[in-house]
Amino acid sequence: MRTEWFLTRKYLRGHRRQWMGLALCVSFLIAALIGALIYRESAFAGIDARNLDLFGKYIGVANHVAPDKVVAHRGLIAESGAGVAAATDPLMLAGDVGRAFYLGYMDANAYDLKAIRAEEGRLPETETEMAVERSTLTALGWQAELGESLTFPISRGGQTVEVTYTLVGVLRDYIAQWQRLDGTKITLTYPPPGVVTVPTETPTLYAHVLCGRVSLEHELGGSYIENTFLVYKELTDGEKPIITGYLIPVLVFFTLLFVFAIHGVFSYTLRARQEYLTLLRCIGLSKRRGIRLFCLQGGALFLMAAPAGTAMGLLLGGAVAALSGLTGQLMPFTVRFGCLWPAWLLALCAILMASALPLGRFFRRGPLETDAVRPRKKRRPGPVPFTLPSVWKRAAKRVHRSQNAVTVLLAASCLFIAIIGCFWSLFAPRADYARTVWDAGEEAEDYVVHVYGGNSMPENFFISLPRGMGVSQQDLTLLEQVEDLRVNHALASGMTSHFFLLTEDDDNPYLQALAAGGSFLSEDQTPQVRKAIAQAGGGAGDLLVRPRILPITWDTLQNRRFLTLTDGILDKERFLRGVEIAAPNTFAIGDTFTLVTPLLADEDAPLGSDARFEFVIRQARVGATYDASVGDYIVLSAEHVMEIDPGARYTEVSLLHARKDDPEAVAHATALVAAVTARSNYTAMIDRIEERAVYTRQVRNGQIVTAVTVLVFLLAALLMFALSTRVKLRANLGSFVLMRALGARDETIRGLISYEALRLTLLGGLLGTLAGFGAALFVLRDYAYLPTGDIFMLMGLSALAVFGLILWLTHLSVQKPIQTLLHAVSAENLGAAAW
Repeated sequence: MRTEWFLTRKYLRGHRRQWMGLALCVSFLIAALIGALIYRESAFAGIDARNLDLFGKYIGVANHVAPDKVVAHRGLIAESGAGVAAATDPLMLAGDVGRAFYLGYMDANAYDLKAIRAEEGRLPETETEMAVERSTLTALGWQAELGESLTFPISRGGQTVEVTYTLVGVLRDYIAQWQRLDGTKITLTYPPPGVVTVPTETPTLYAHVLCGRVSLEHELGGSYIENTFLVYKELTDGEKPIITGYLIPVLVFFTLLFVFAIHGVFSYTLRARQEYLTLLRCIGLSKRRGIRLFCLQGGALFLMAAPAGTAMGLLLGGAVAALSGLTGQLMPFTVRFGCLWPAWLLALCAILMASALPLGRFFRRGPLETDAVRPRKKRRPGPVPFTLPSVWKRAAKRVHRSQNAVTVLLAASCLFIAIIGCFWSLFAPRADYARTVWDAGEEAEDYVVHVYGGNSMPENFFISLPRGMGVSQQDLTLLEQVEDLRVNHALASGMTSHFFLLTEDDDNPYLQALAAGGSFLSEDQTPQVRKAIAQAGGGAGDLLVRPRILPITWDTLQNRRFLTLTDGILDKERFLRGVEIAAPNTFAIGDTFTLVTPLLADEDAPLGSDARFEFVIRQARVGATYDASVGDYIVLSAEHVMEIDPGARYTEVSLLHARKDDPEAVAHATALVAAVTARSNYTAMIDRIEERAVYTRQVRNGQIVTAVTVLVFLLAALLMFALSTRVKLRANLGSFVLMRALGARDETIRGLISYEALRLTLLGGLLGTLAGFGAALFVLRDYAYLPTGDIFMLMGLSALAVFGLILWLTHLSVQKPIQTLLHAVSAENLGAAAW
């Protein structure tokens, strides 16, 4: 080992530039790998932090736990790290606004487990203080400032009493967040209080226990619901496999790239030292000691490159984490030992892989064998013109395969990353927010509140159950009164069922078509149907046919955003009374129908009971028509539906915000719409303003990541182009001397070198461009509904820009070596030429 170490030191001192070139390659490889792995860990930490902030860190929720069980197991609850959220009093406010808002308390563990915090002020500390979540404050119409006292009625023991509290804090909208993010709404059967104070002696109406241990499920009873959005569950880690999937090809690329680079430099150094190594073998250097010598040199190379590469990788990772703030999703700079050792291991493997092939070739030959090509039979090729460029091209292709492969691979990768990165930064957000892409105009809807659940049975005349879902008329009026909000449309479809009476002698083609299609009820089905037909003036053999009824508001018809009437004029008073309707233009103005609307008078009455339903019957006339290509709905007044059925609600309300550029106004409107949504089960809110902001942020994030990635690849390209050119020129110095001796001019040699570099760059660029566009077309095969023309146009512009940069970098990378070469091959400087 002493001899190998002596020879290694001699090599380090005698070939410093070769050594520095190899060390630089290994350092950049380690830096690239560590930077990528730090990005992965930082991105994961950012995802976990966001999920923890949104969803909390509890295991599950025990809903509606009996208060006496909470008291009896108070010690166990505290020991397990669980937290209690209890409601004590419902707020008694005007109308039904107070249905979803309760006065209650949370203990310290509950605040921590659910990541509940005060956005303004602080949490309550005494029985006379309270904190209110923001959307509750908005919905209740409280304009109080922090420190002011509020007096409001509450229901306690069957009586309404007034209680005064001092407002000390405004909480983040955790109830609204649960409503938006938990599609099942199971955890909201008994929501936590919207107005929070501290525990009192007031009897508890219900309690949540945010469980720190699953075992509490059996101790406390109630309905146990697992935290679907737990940070470390696969459901919330959906982004992590995507990030890992992106990084794996990058890591493989950098590994292969630098393996090729190290292999090229190592092959050159091996050829340059061939006489020296052959002499060592002639004086007794065995194959085993030779391999040990190169392993020692590789280890020394790794030890020299690892500190510099690690430092550069940490700087690169820190820079990426800092720049992530530009994307709106700041990643905490996270470094673990797991980010370092894989990079070191891959770098060491890269050194061994890059040196194994040329080393194996060297030791397969005897010490006195040469590189002369052994004669073999070969088909004589056709006549080839003997010109200097043609001879040089064939020689360059044959001798420098690894360097040529690196150049082509790097150019192709740069173009592919630029094209597919540009594509993905636009395509992925469009696939996630397709509606946002199509509705990107100033007049696009900004909020949608809609019902997504419920059920019905034929015995109930297809009336949606349970009742009370959606937006009440009072809430719709509240939204209409907000200065910056405008209602685009309000629909009440599915809340009630409506039928036309079809008598035996009625030959109306529309009614006959409904009956022929099976959309009817006959008197022999249930007593309630027979009762409805009789009240409508029908008899034996008559049917109730079910048209497609769309209840919408009068204002929805007037703003023409949802539906445009083409013929006729609706009378507002008659429309609001439900005796005038609109229909497709396949109907004639003046057509009259007997409209029967069953109402669920007593939901708890048994099926078949006479008390279960009552019926509203009137003659409805077609007062106006619209283009039948838009739809085939019979348009009825939603206000009329609300009037005849107190349990009916609007199933979809679309809103437009007038000042989307005012963050404060948008926040106020969003909180109000969220509060309205939170007052109903099976109802969800779609925030188009937030979706457009997320869409824009995702596009910007993708473009920033693509630009940084392409920049890193271009810097690697510049380094590798210069290194590859340098190795080629030094390896062929004798050939260039011979060219000069034969009379070749500087321009000829310069043209050969430049042509070869540009040819490889063009080939790599073409391959990368084809691969990028091919991958984009492959991904888009199932997304024909997305607008993609501009994506491909931007991809083309990106390809042209990056391709131009690659050509420019190639030109820069060969100019300095060419000047050095032309100086070195002159007769007076030939002897002084060095690496």
